[in-house]
Amino acid sequence: GTNRFDLFYRGGDGKLYTKWQDWSGTWAPSGLGQAIWSANTPYSLIGTPAAYSAKFNWIDVFARNGNNEVYHFYWRGGSWRYYSKGGSAGGPPAAVAASPDRGMVAIIWADGTFRYQYRNGSSWTGWTSLGGTFVKEAPTLVASGRDTIHAFARNPDGSTRYRRFSNGTWNAWTNLGGVVRGRVSAASWNINRVDVVA
Repeated sequence: GTNRFDLFYRGGDGKLYTKWQDWSGTWAPSGLGQAIWSANTPYSLIGTPAAYSAKFNWIDVFARNGNNEVYHFYWRGGSWRYYSKGGSAGGPPAAVAASPDRGMVAIIWADGTFRYQYRNGSSWTGWTSLGGTFVKEAPTLVASGRDTIHAFARNPDGSTRYRRFSNGTWNAWTNLGGVVRGRVSAASWNINRVDVVA
């Protein structure tokens, strides 16, 4: 919501934690934070979670567990819920909202391919492959307008590969070149404008 900022991270015990900052600038709760990963849930988390907020009082968080499944944690006001999206993740997820009811989560699969799920309204698709052979790290997703998402992933030769999703359709992979040593970052500061930094 307005003047509210939420932080998500993996604790040393493998659980998902959150802290938040409100209009006063104070972070809460104190200490390690609030755990939202149940001790009864199998497998600890590994890697970095990814989160987005598509509209007021909604938060979606995605994380990889020790069985290489992607877990979806979601807040719809009142309490946290979570479930497994399955999968065979080779690295952490990336996630982005493209409008109030549309979002995407993407991973590099264990076989190096780029896979994603897309929320269109009230439901999610299954895992869909866009092919490729990529480094097993989190890809990069950024939205530049309603239903327009840009995806970046690092090829084993160090080059950055790019695809654009618009109104339900992907274009082909484009080689942006370079010899990148780590995951790229990207941001959009205007409709249909994206800057990528490596």
